[in-house]
Amino acid sequence: MNRLLQLETFLTGKKQTIYTIRYLDKNGIPNTLSETEKFFDEIKESHPEDYQLFKALLKNIIDKSGARNRFFREESNPDCNFLRALTREDDSGKKYRGECRLFCLWYGEDKLIFGNGGIKRTRTFNEDPKLNKIAKALQKLDALLFELEKDGKLNWNGSLLEFDNKHIFEIDL
Repeated sequence: MNRLLQLETFLTGKKQTIYTIRYLDKNGIPNTLSETEKFFDEIKESHPEDYQLFKALLKNIIDKSGARNRFFREESNPDCNFLRALTREDDSGKKYRGECRLFCLWYGEDKLIFGNGGIKRTRTFNEDPKLNKIAKALQKLDALLFELEKDGKLNWNGSLLEFDNKHIFEIDL
């Protein structure tokens, strides 16, 4: 099934701009919430500590540190080298191991596009139909962005994306 999506600014701070995905209906009307907003809506009541942790981490990324590698866990995926889940290290270097997963495309400390996520209840995200679908959408977006960049139709200027179009893409889910 083909879906329209647009990339849009999610958060901007002194150090970083973070992008997110918003799907559009078949008439090109944007959904009410972006994919990242849907994630936060889902965990706000059920996992309030994780909600606060992720919000604080995003604030730190945009205002202080940028998207450092230590804030992300690489998701084993041969189809996409840039798929990550937002995570966090404590002072001893131990990574967050909670149930919540917020997936993104991490292209380095200044290039970041978030998708959606959810509650991980299986051993791997691939075993969960919802999480797997979210990861696959990001993989397809990554391939599309790679082609656009190769063709000179997309450029990263620091953490800012520059496009030749209106940031609307069609991907097959």
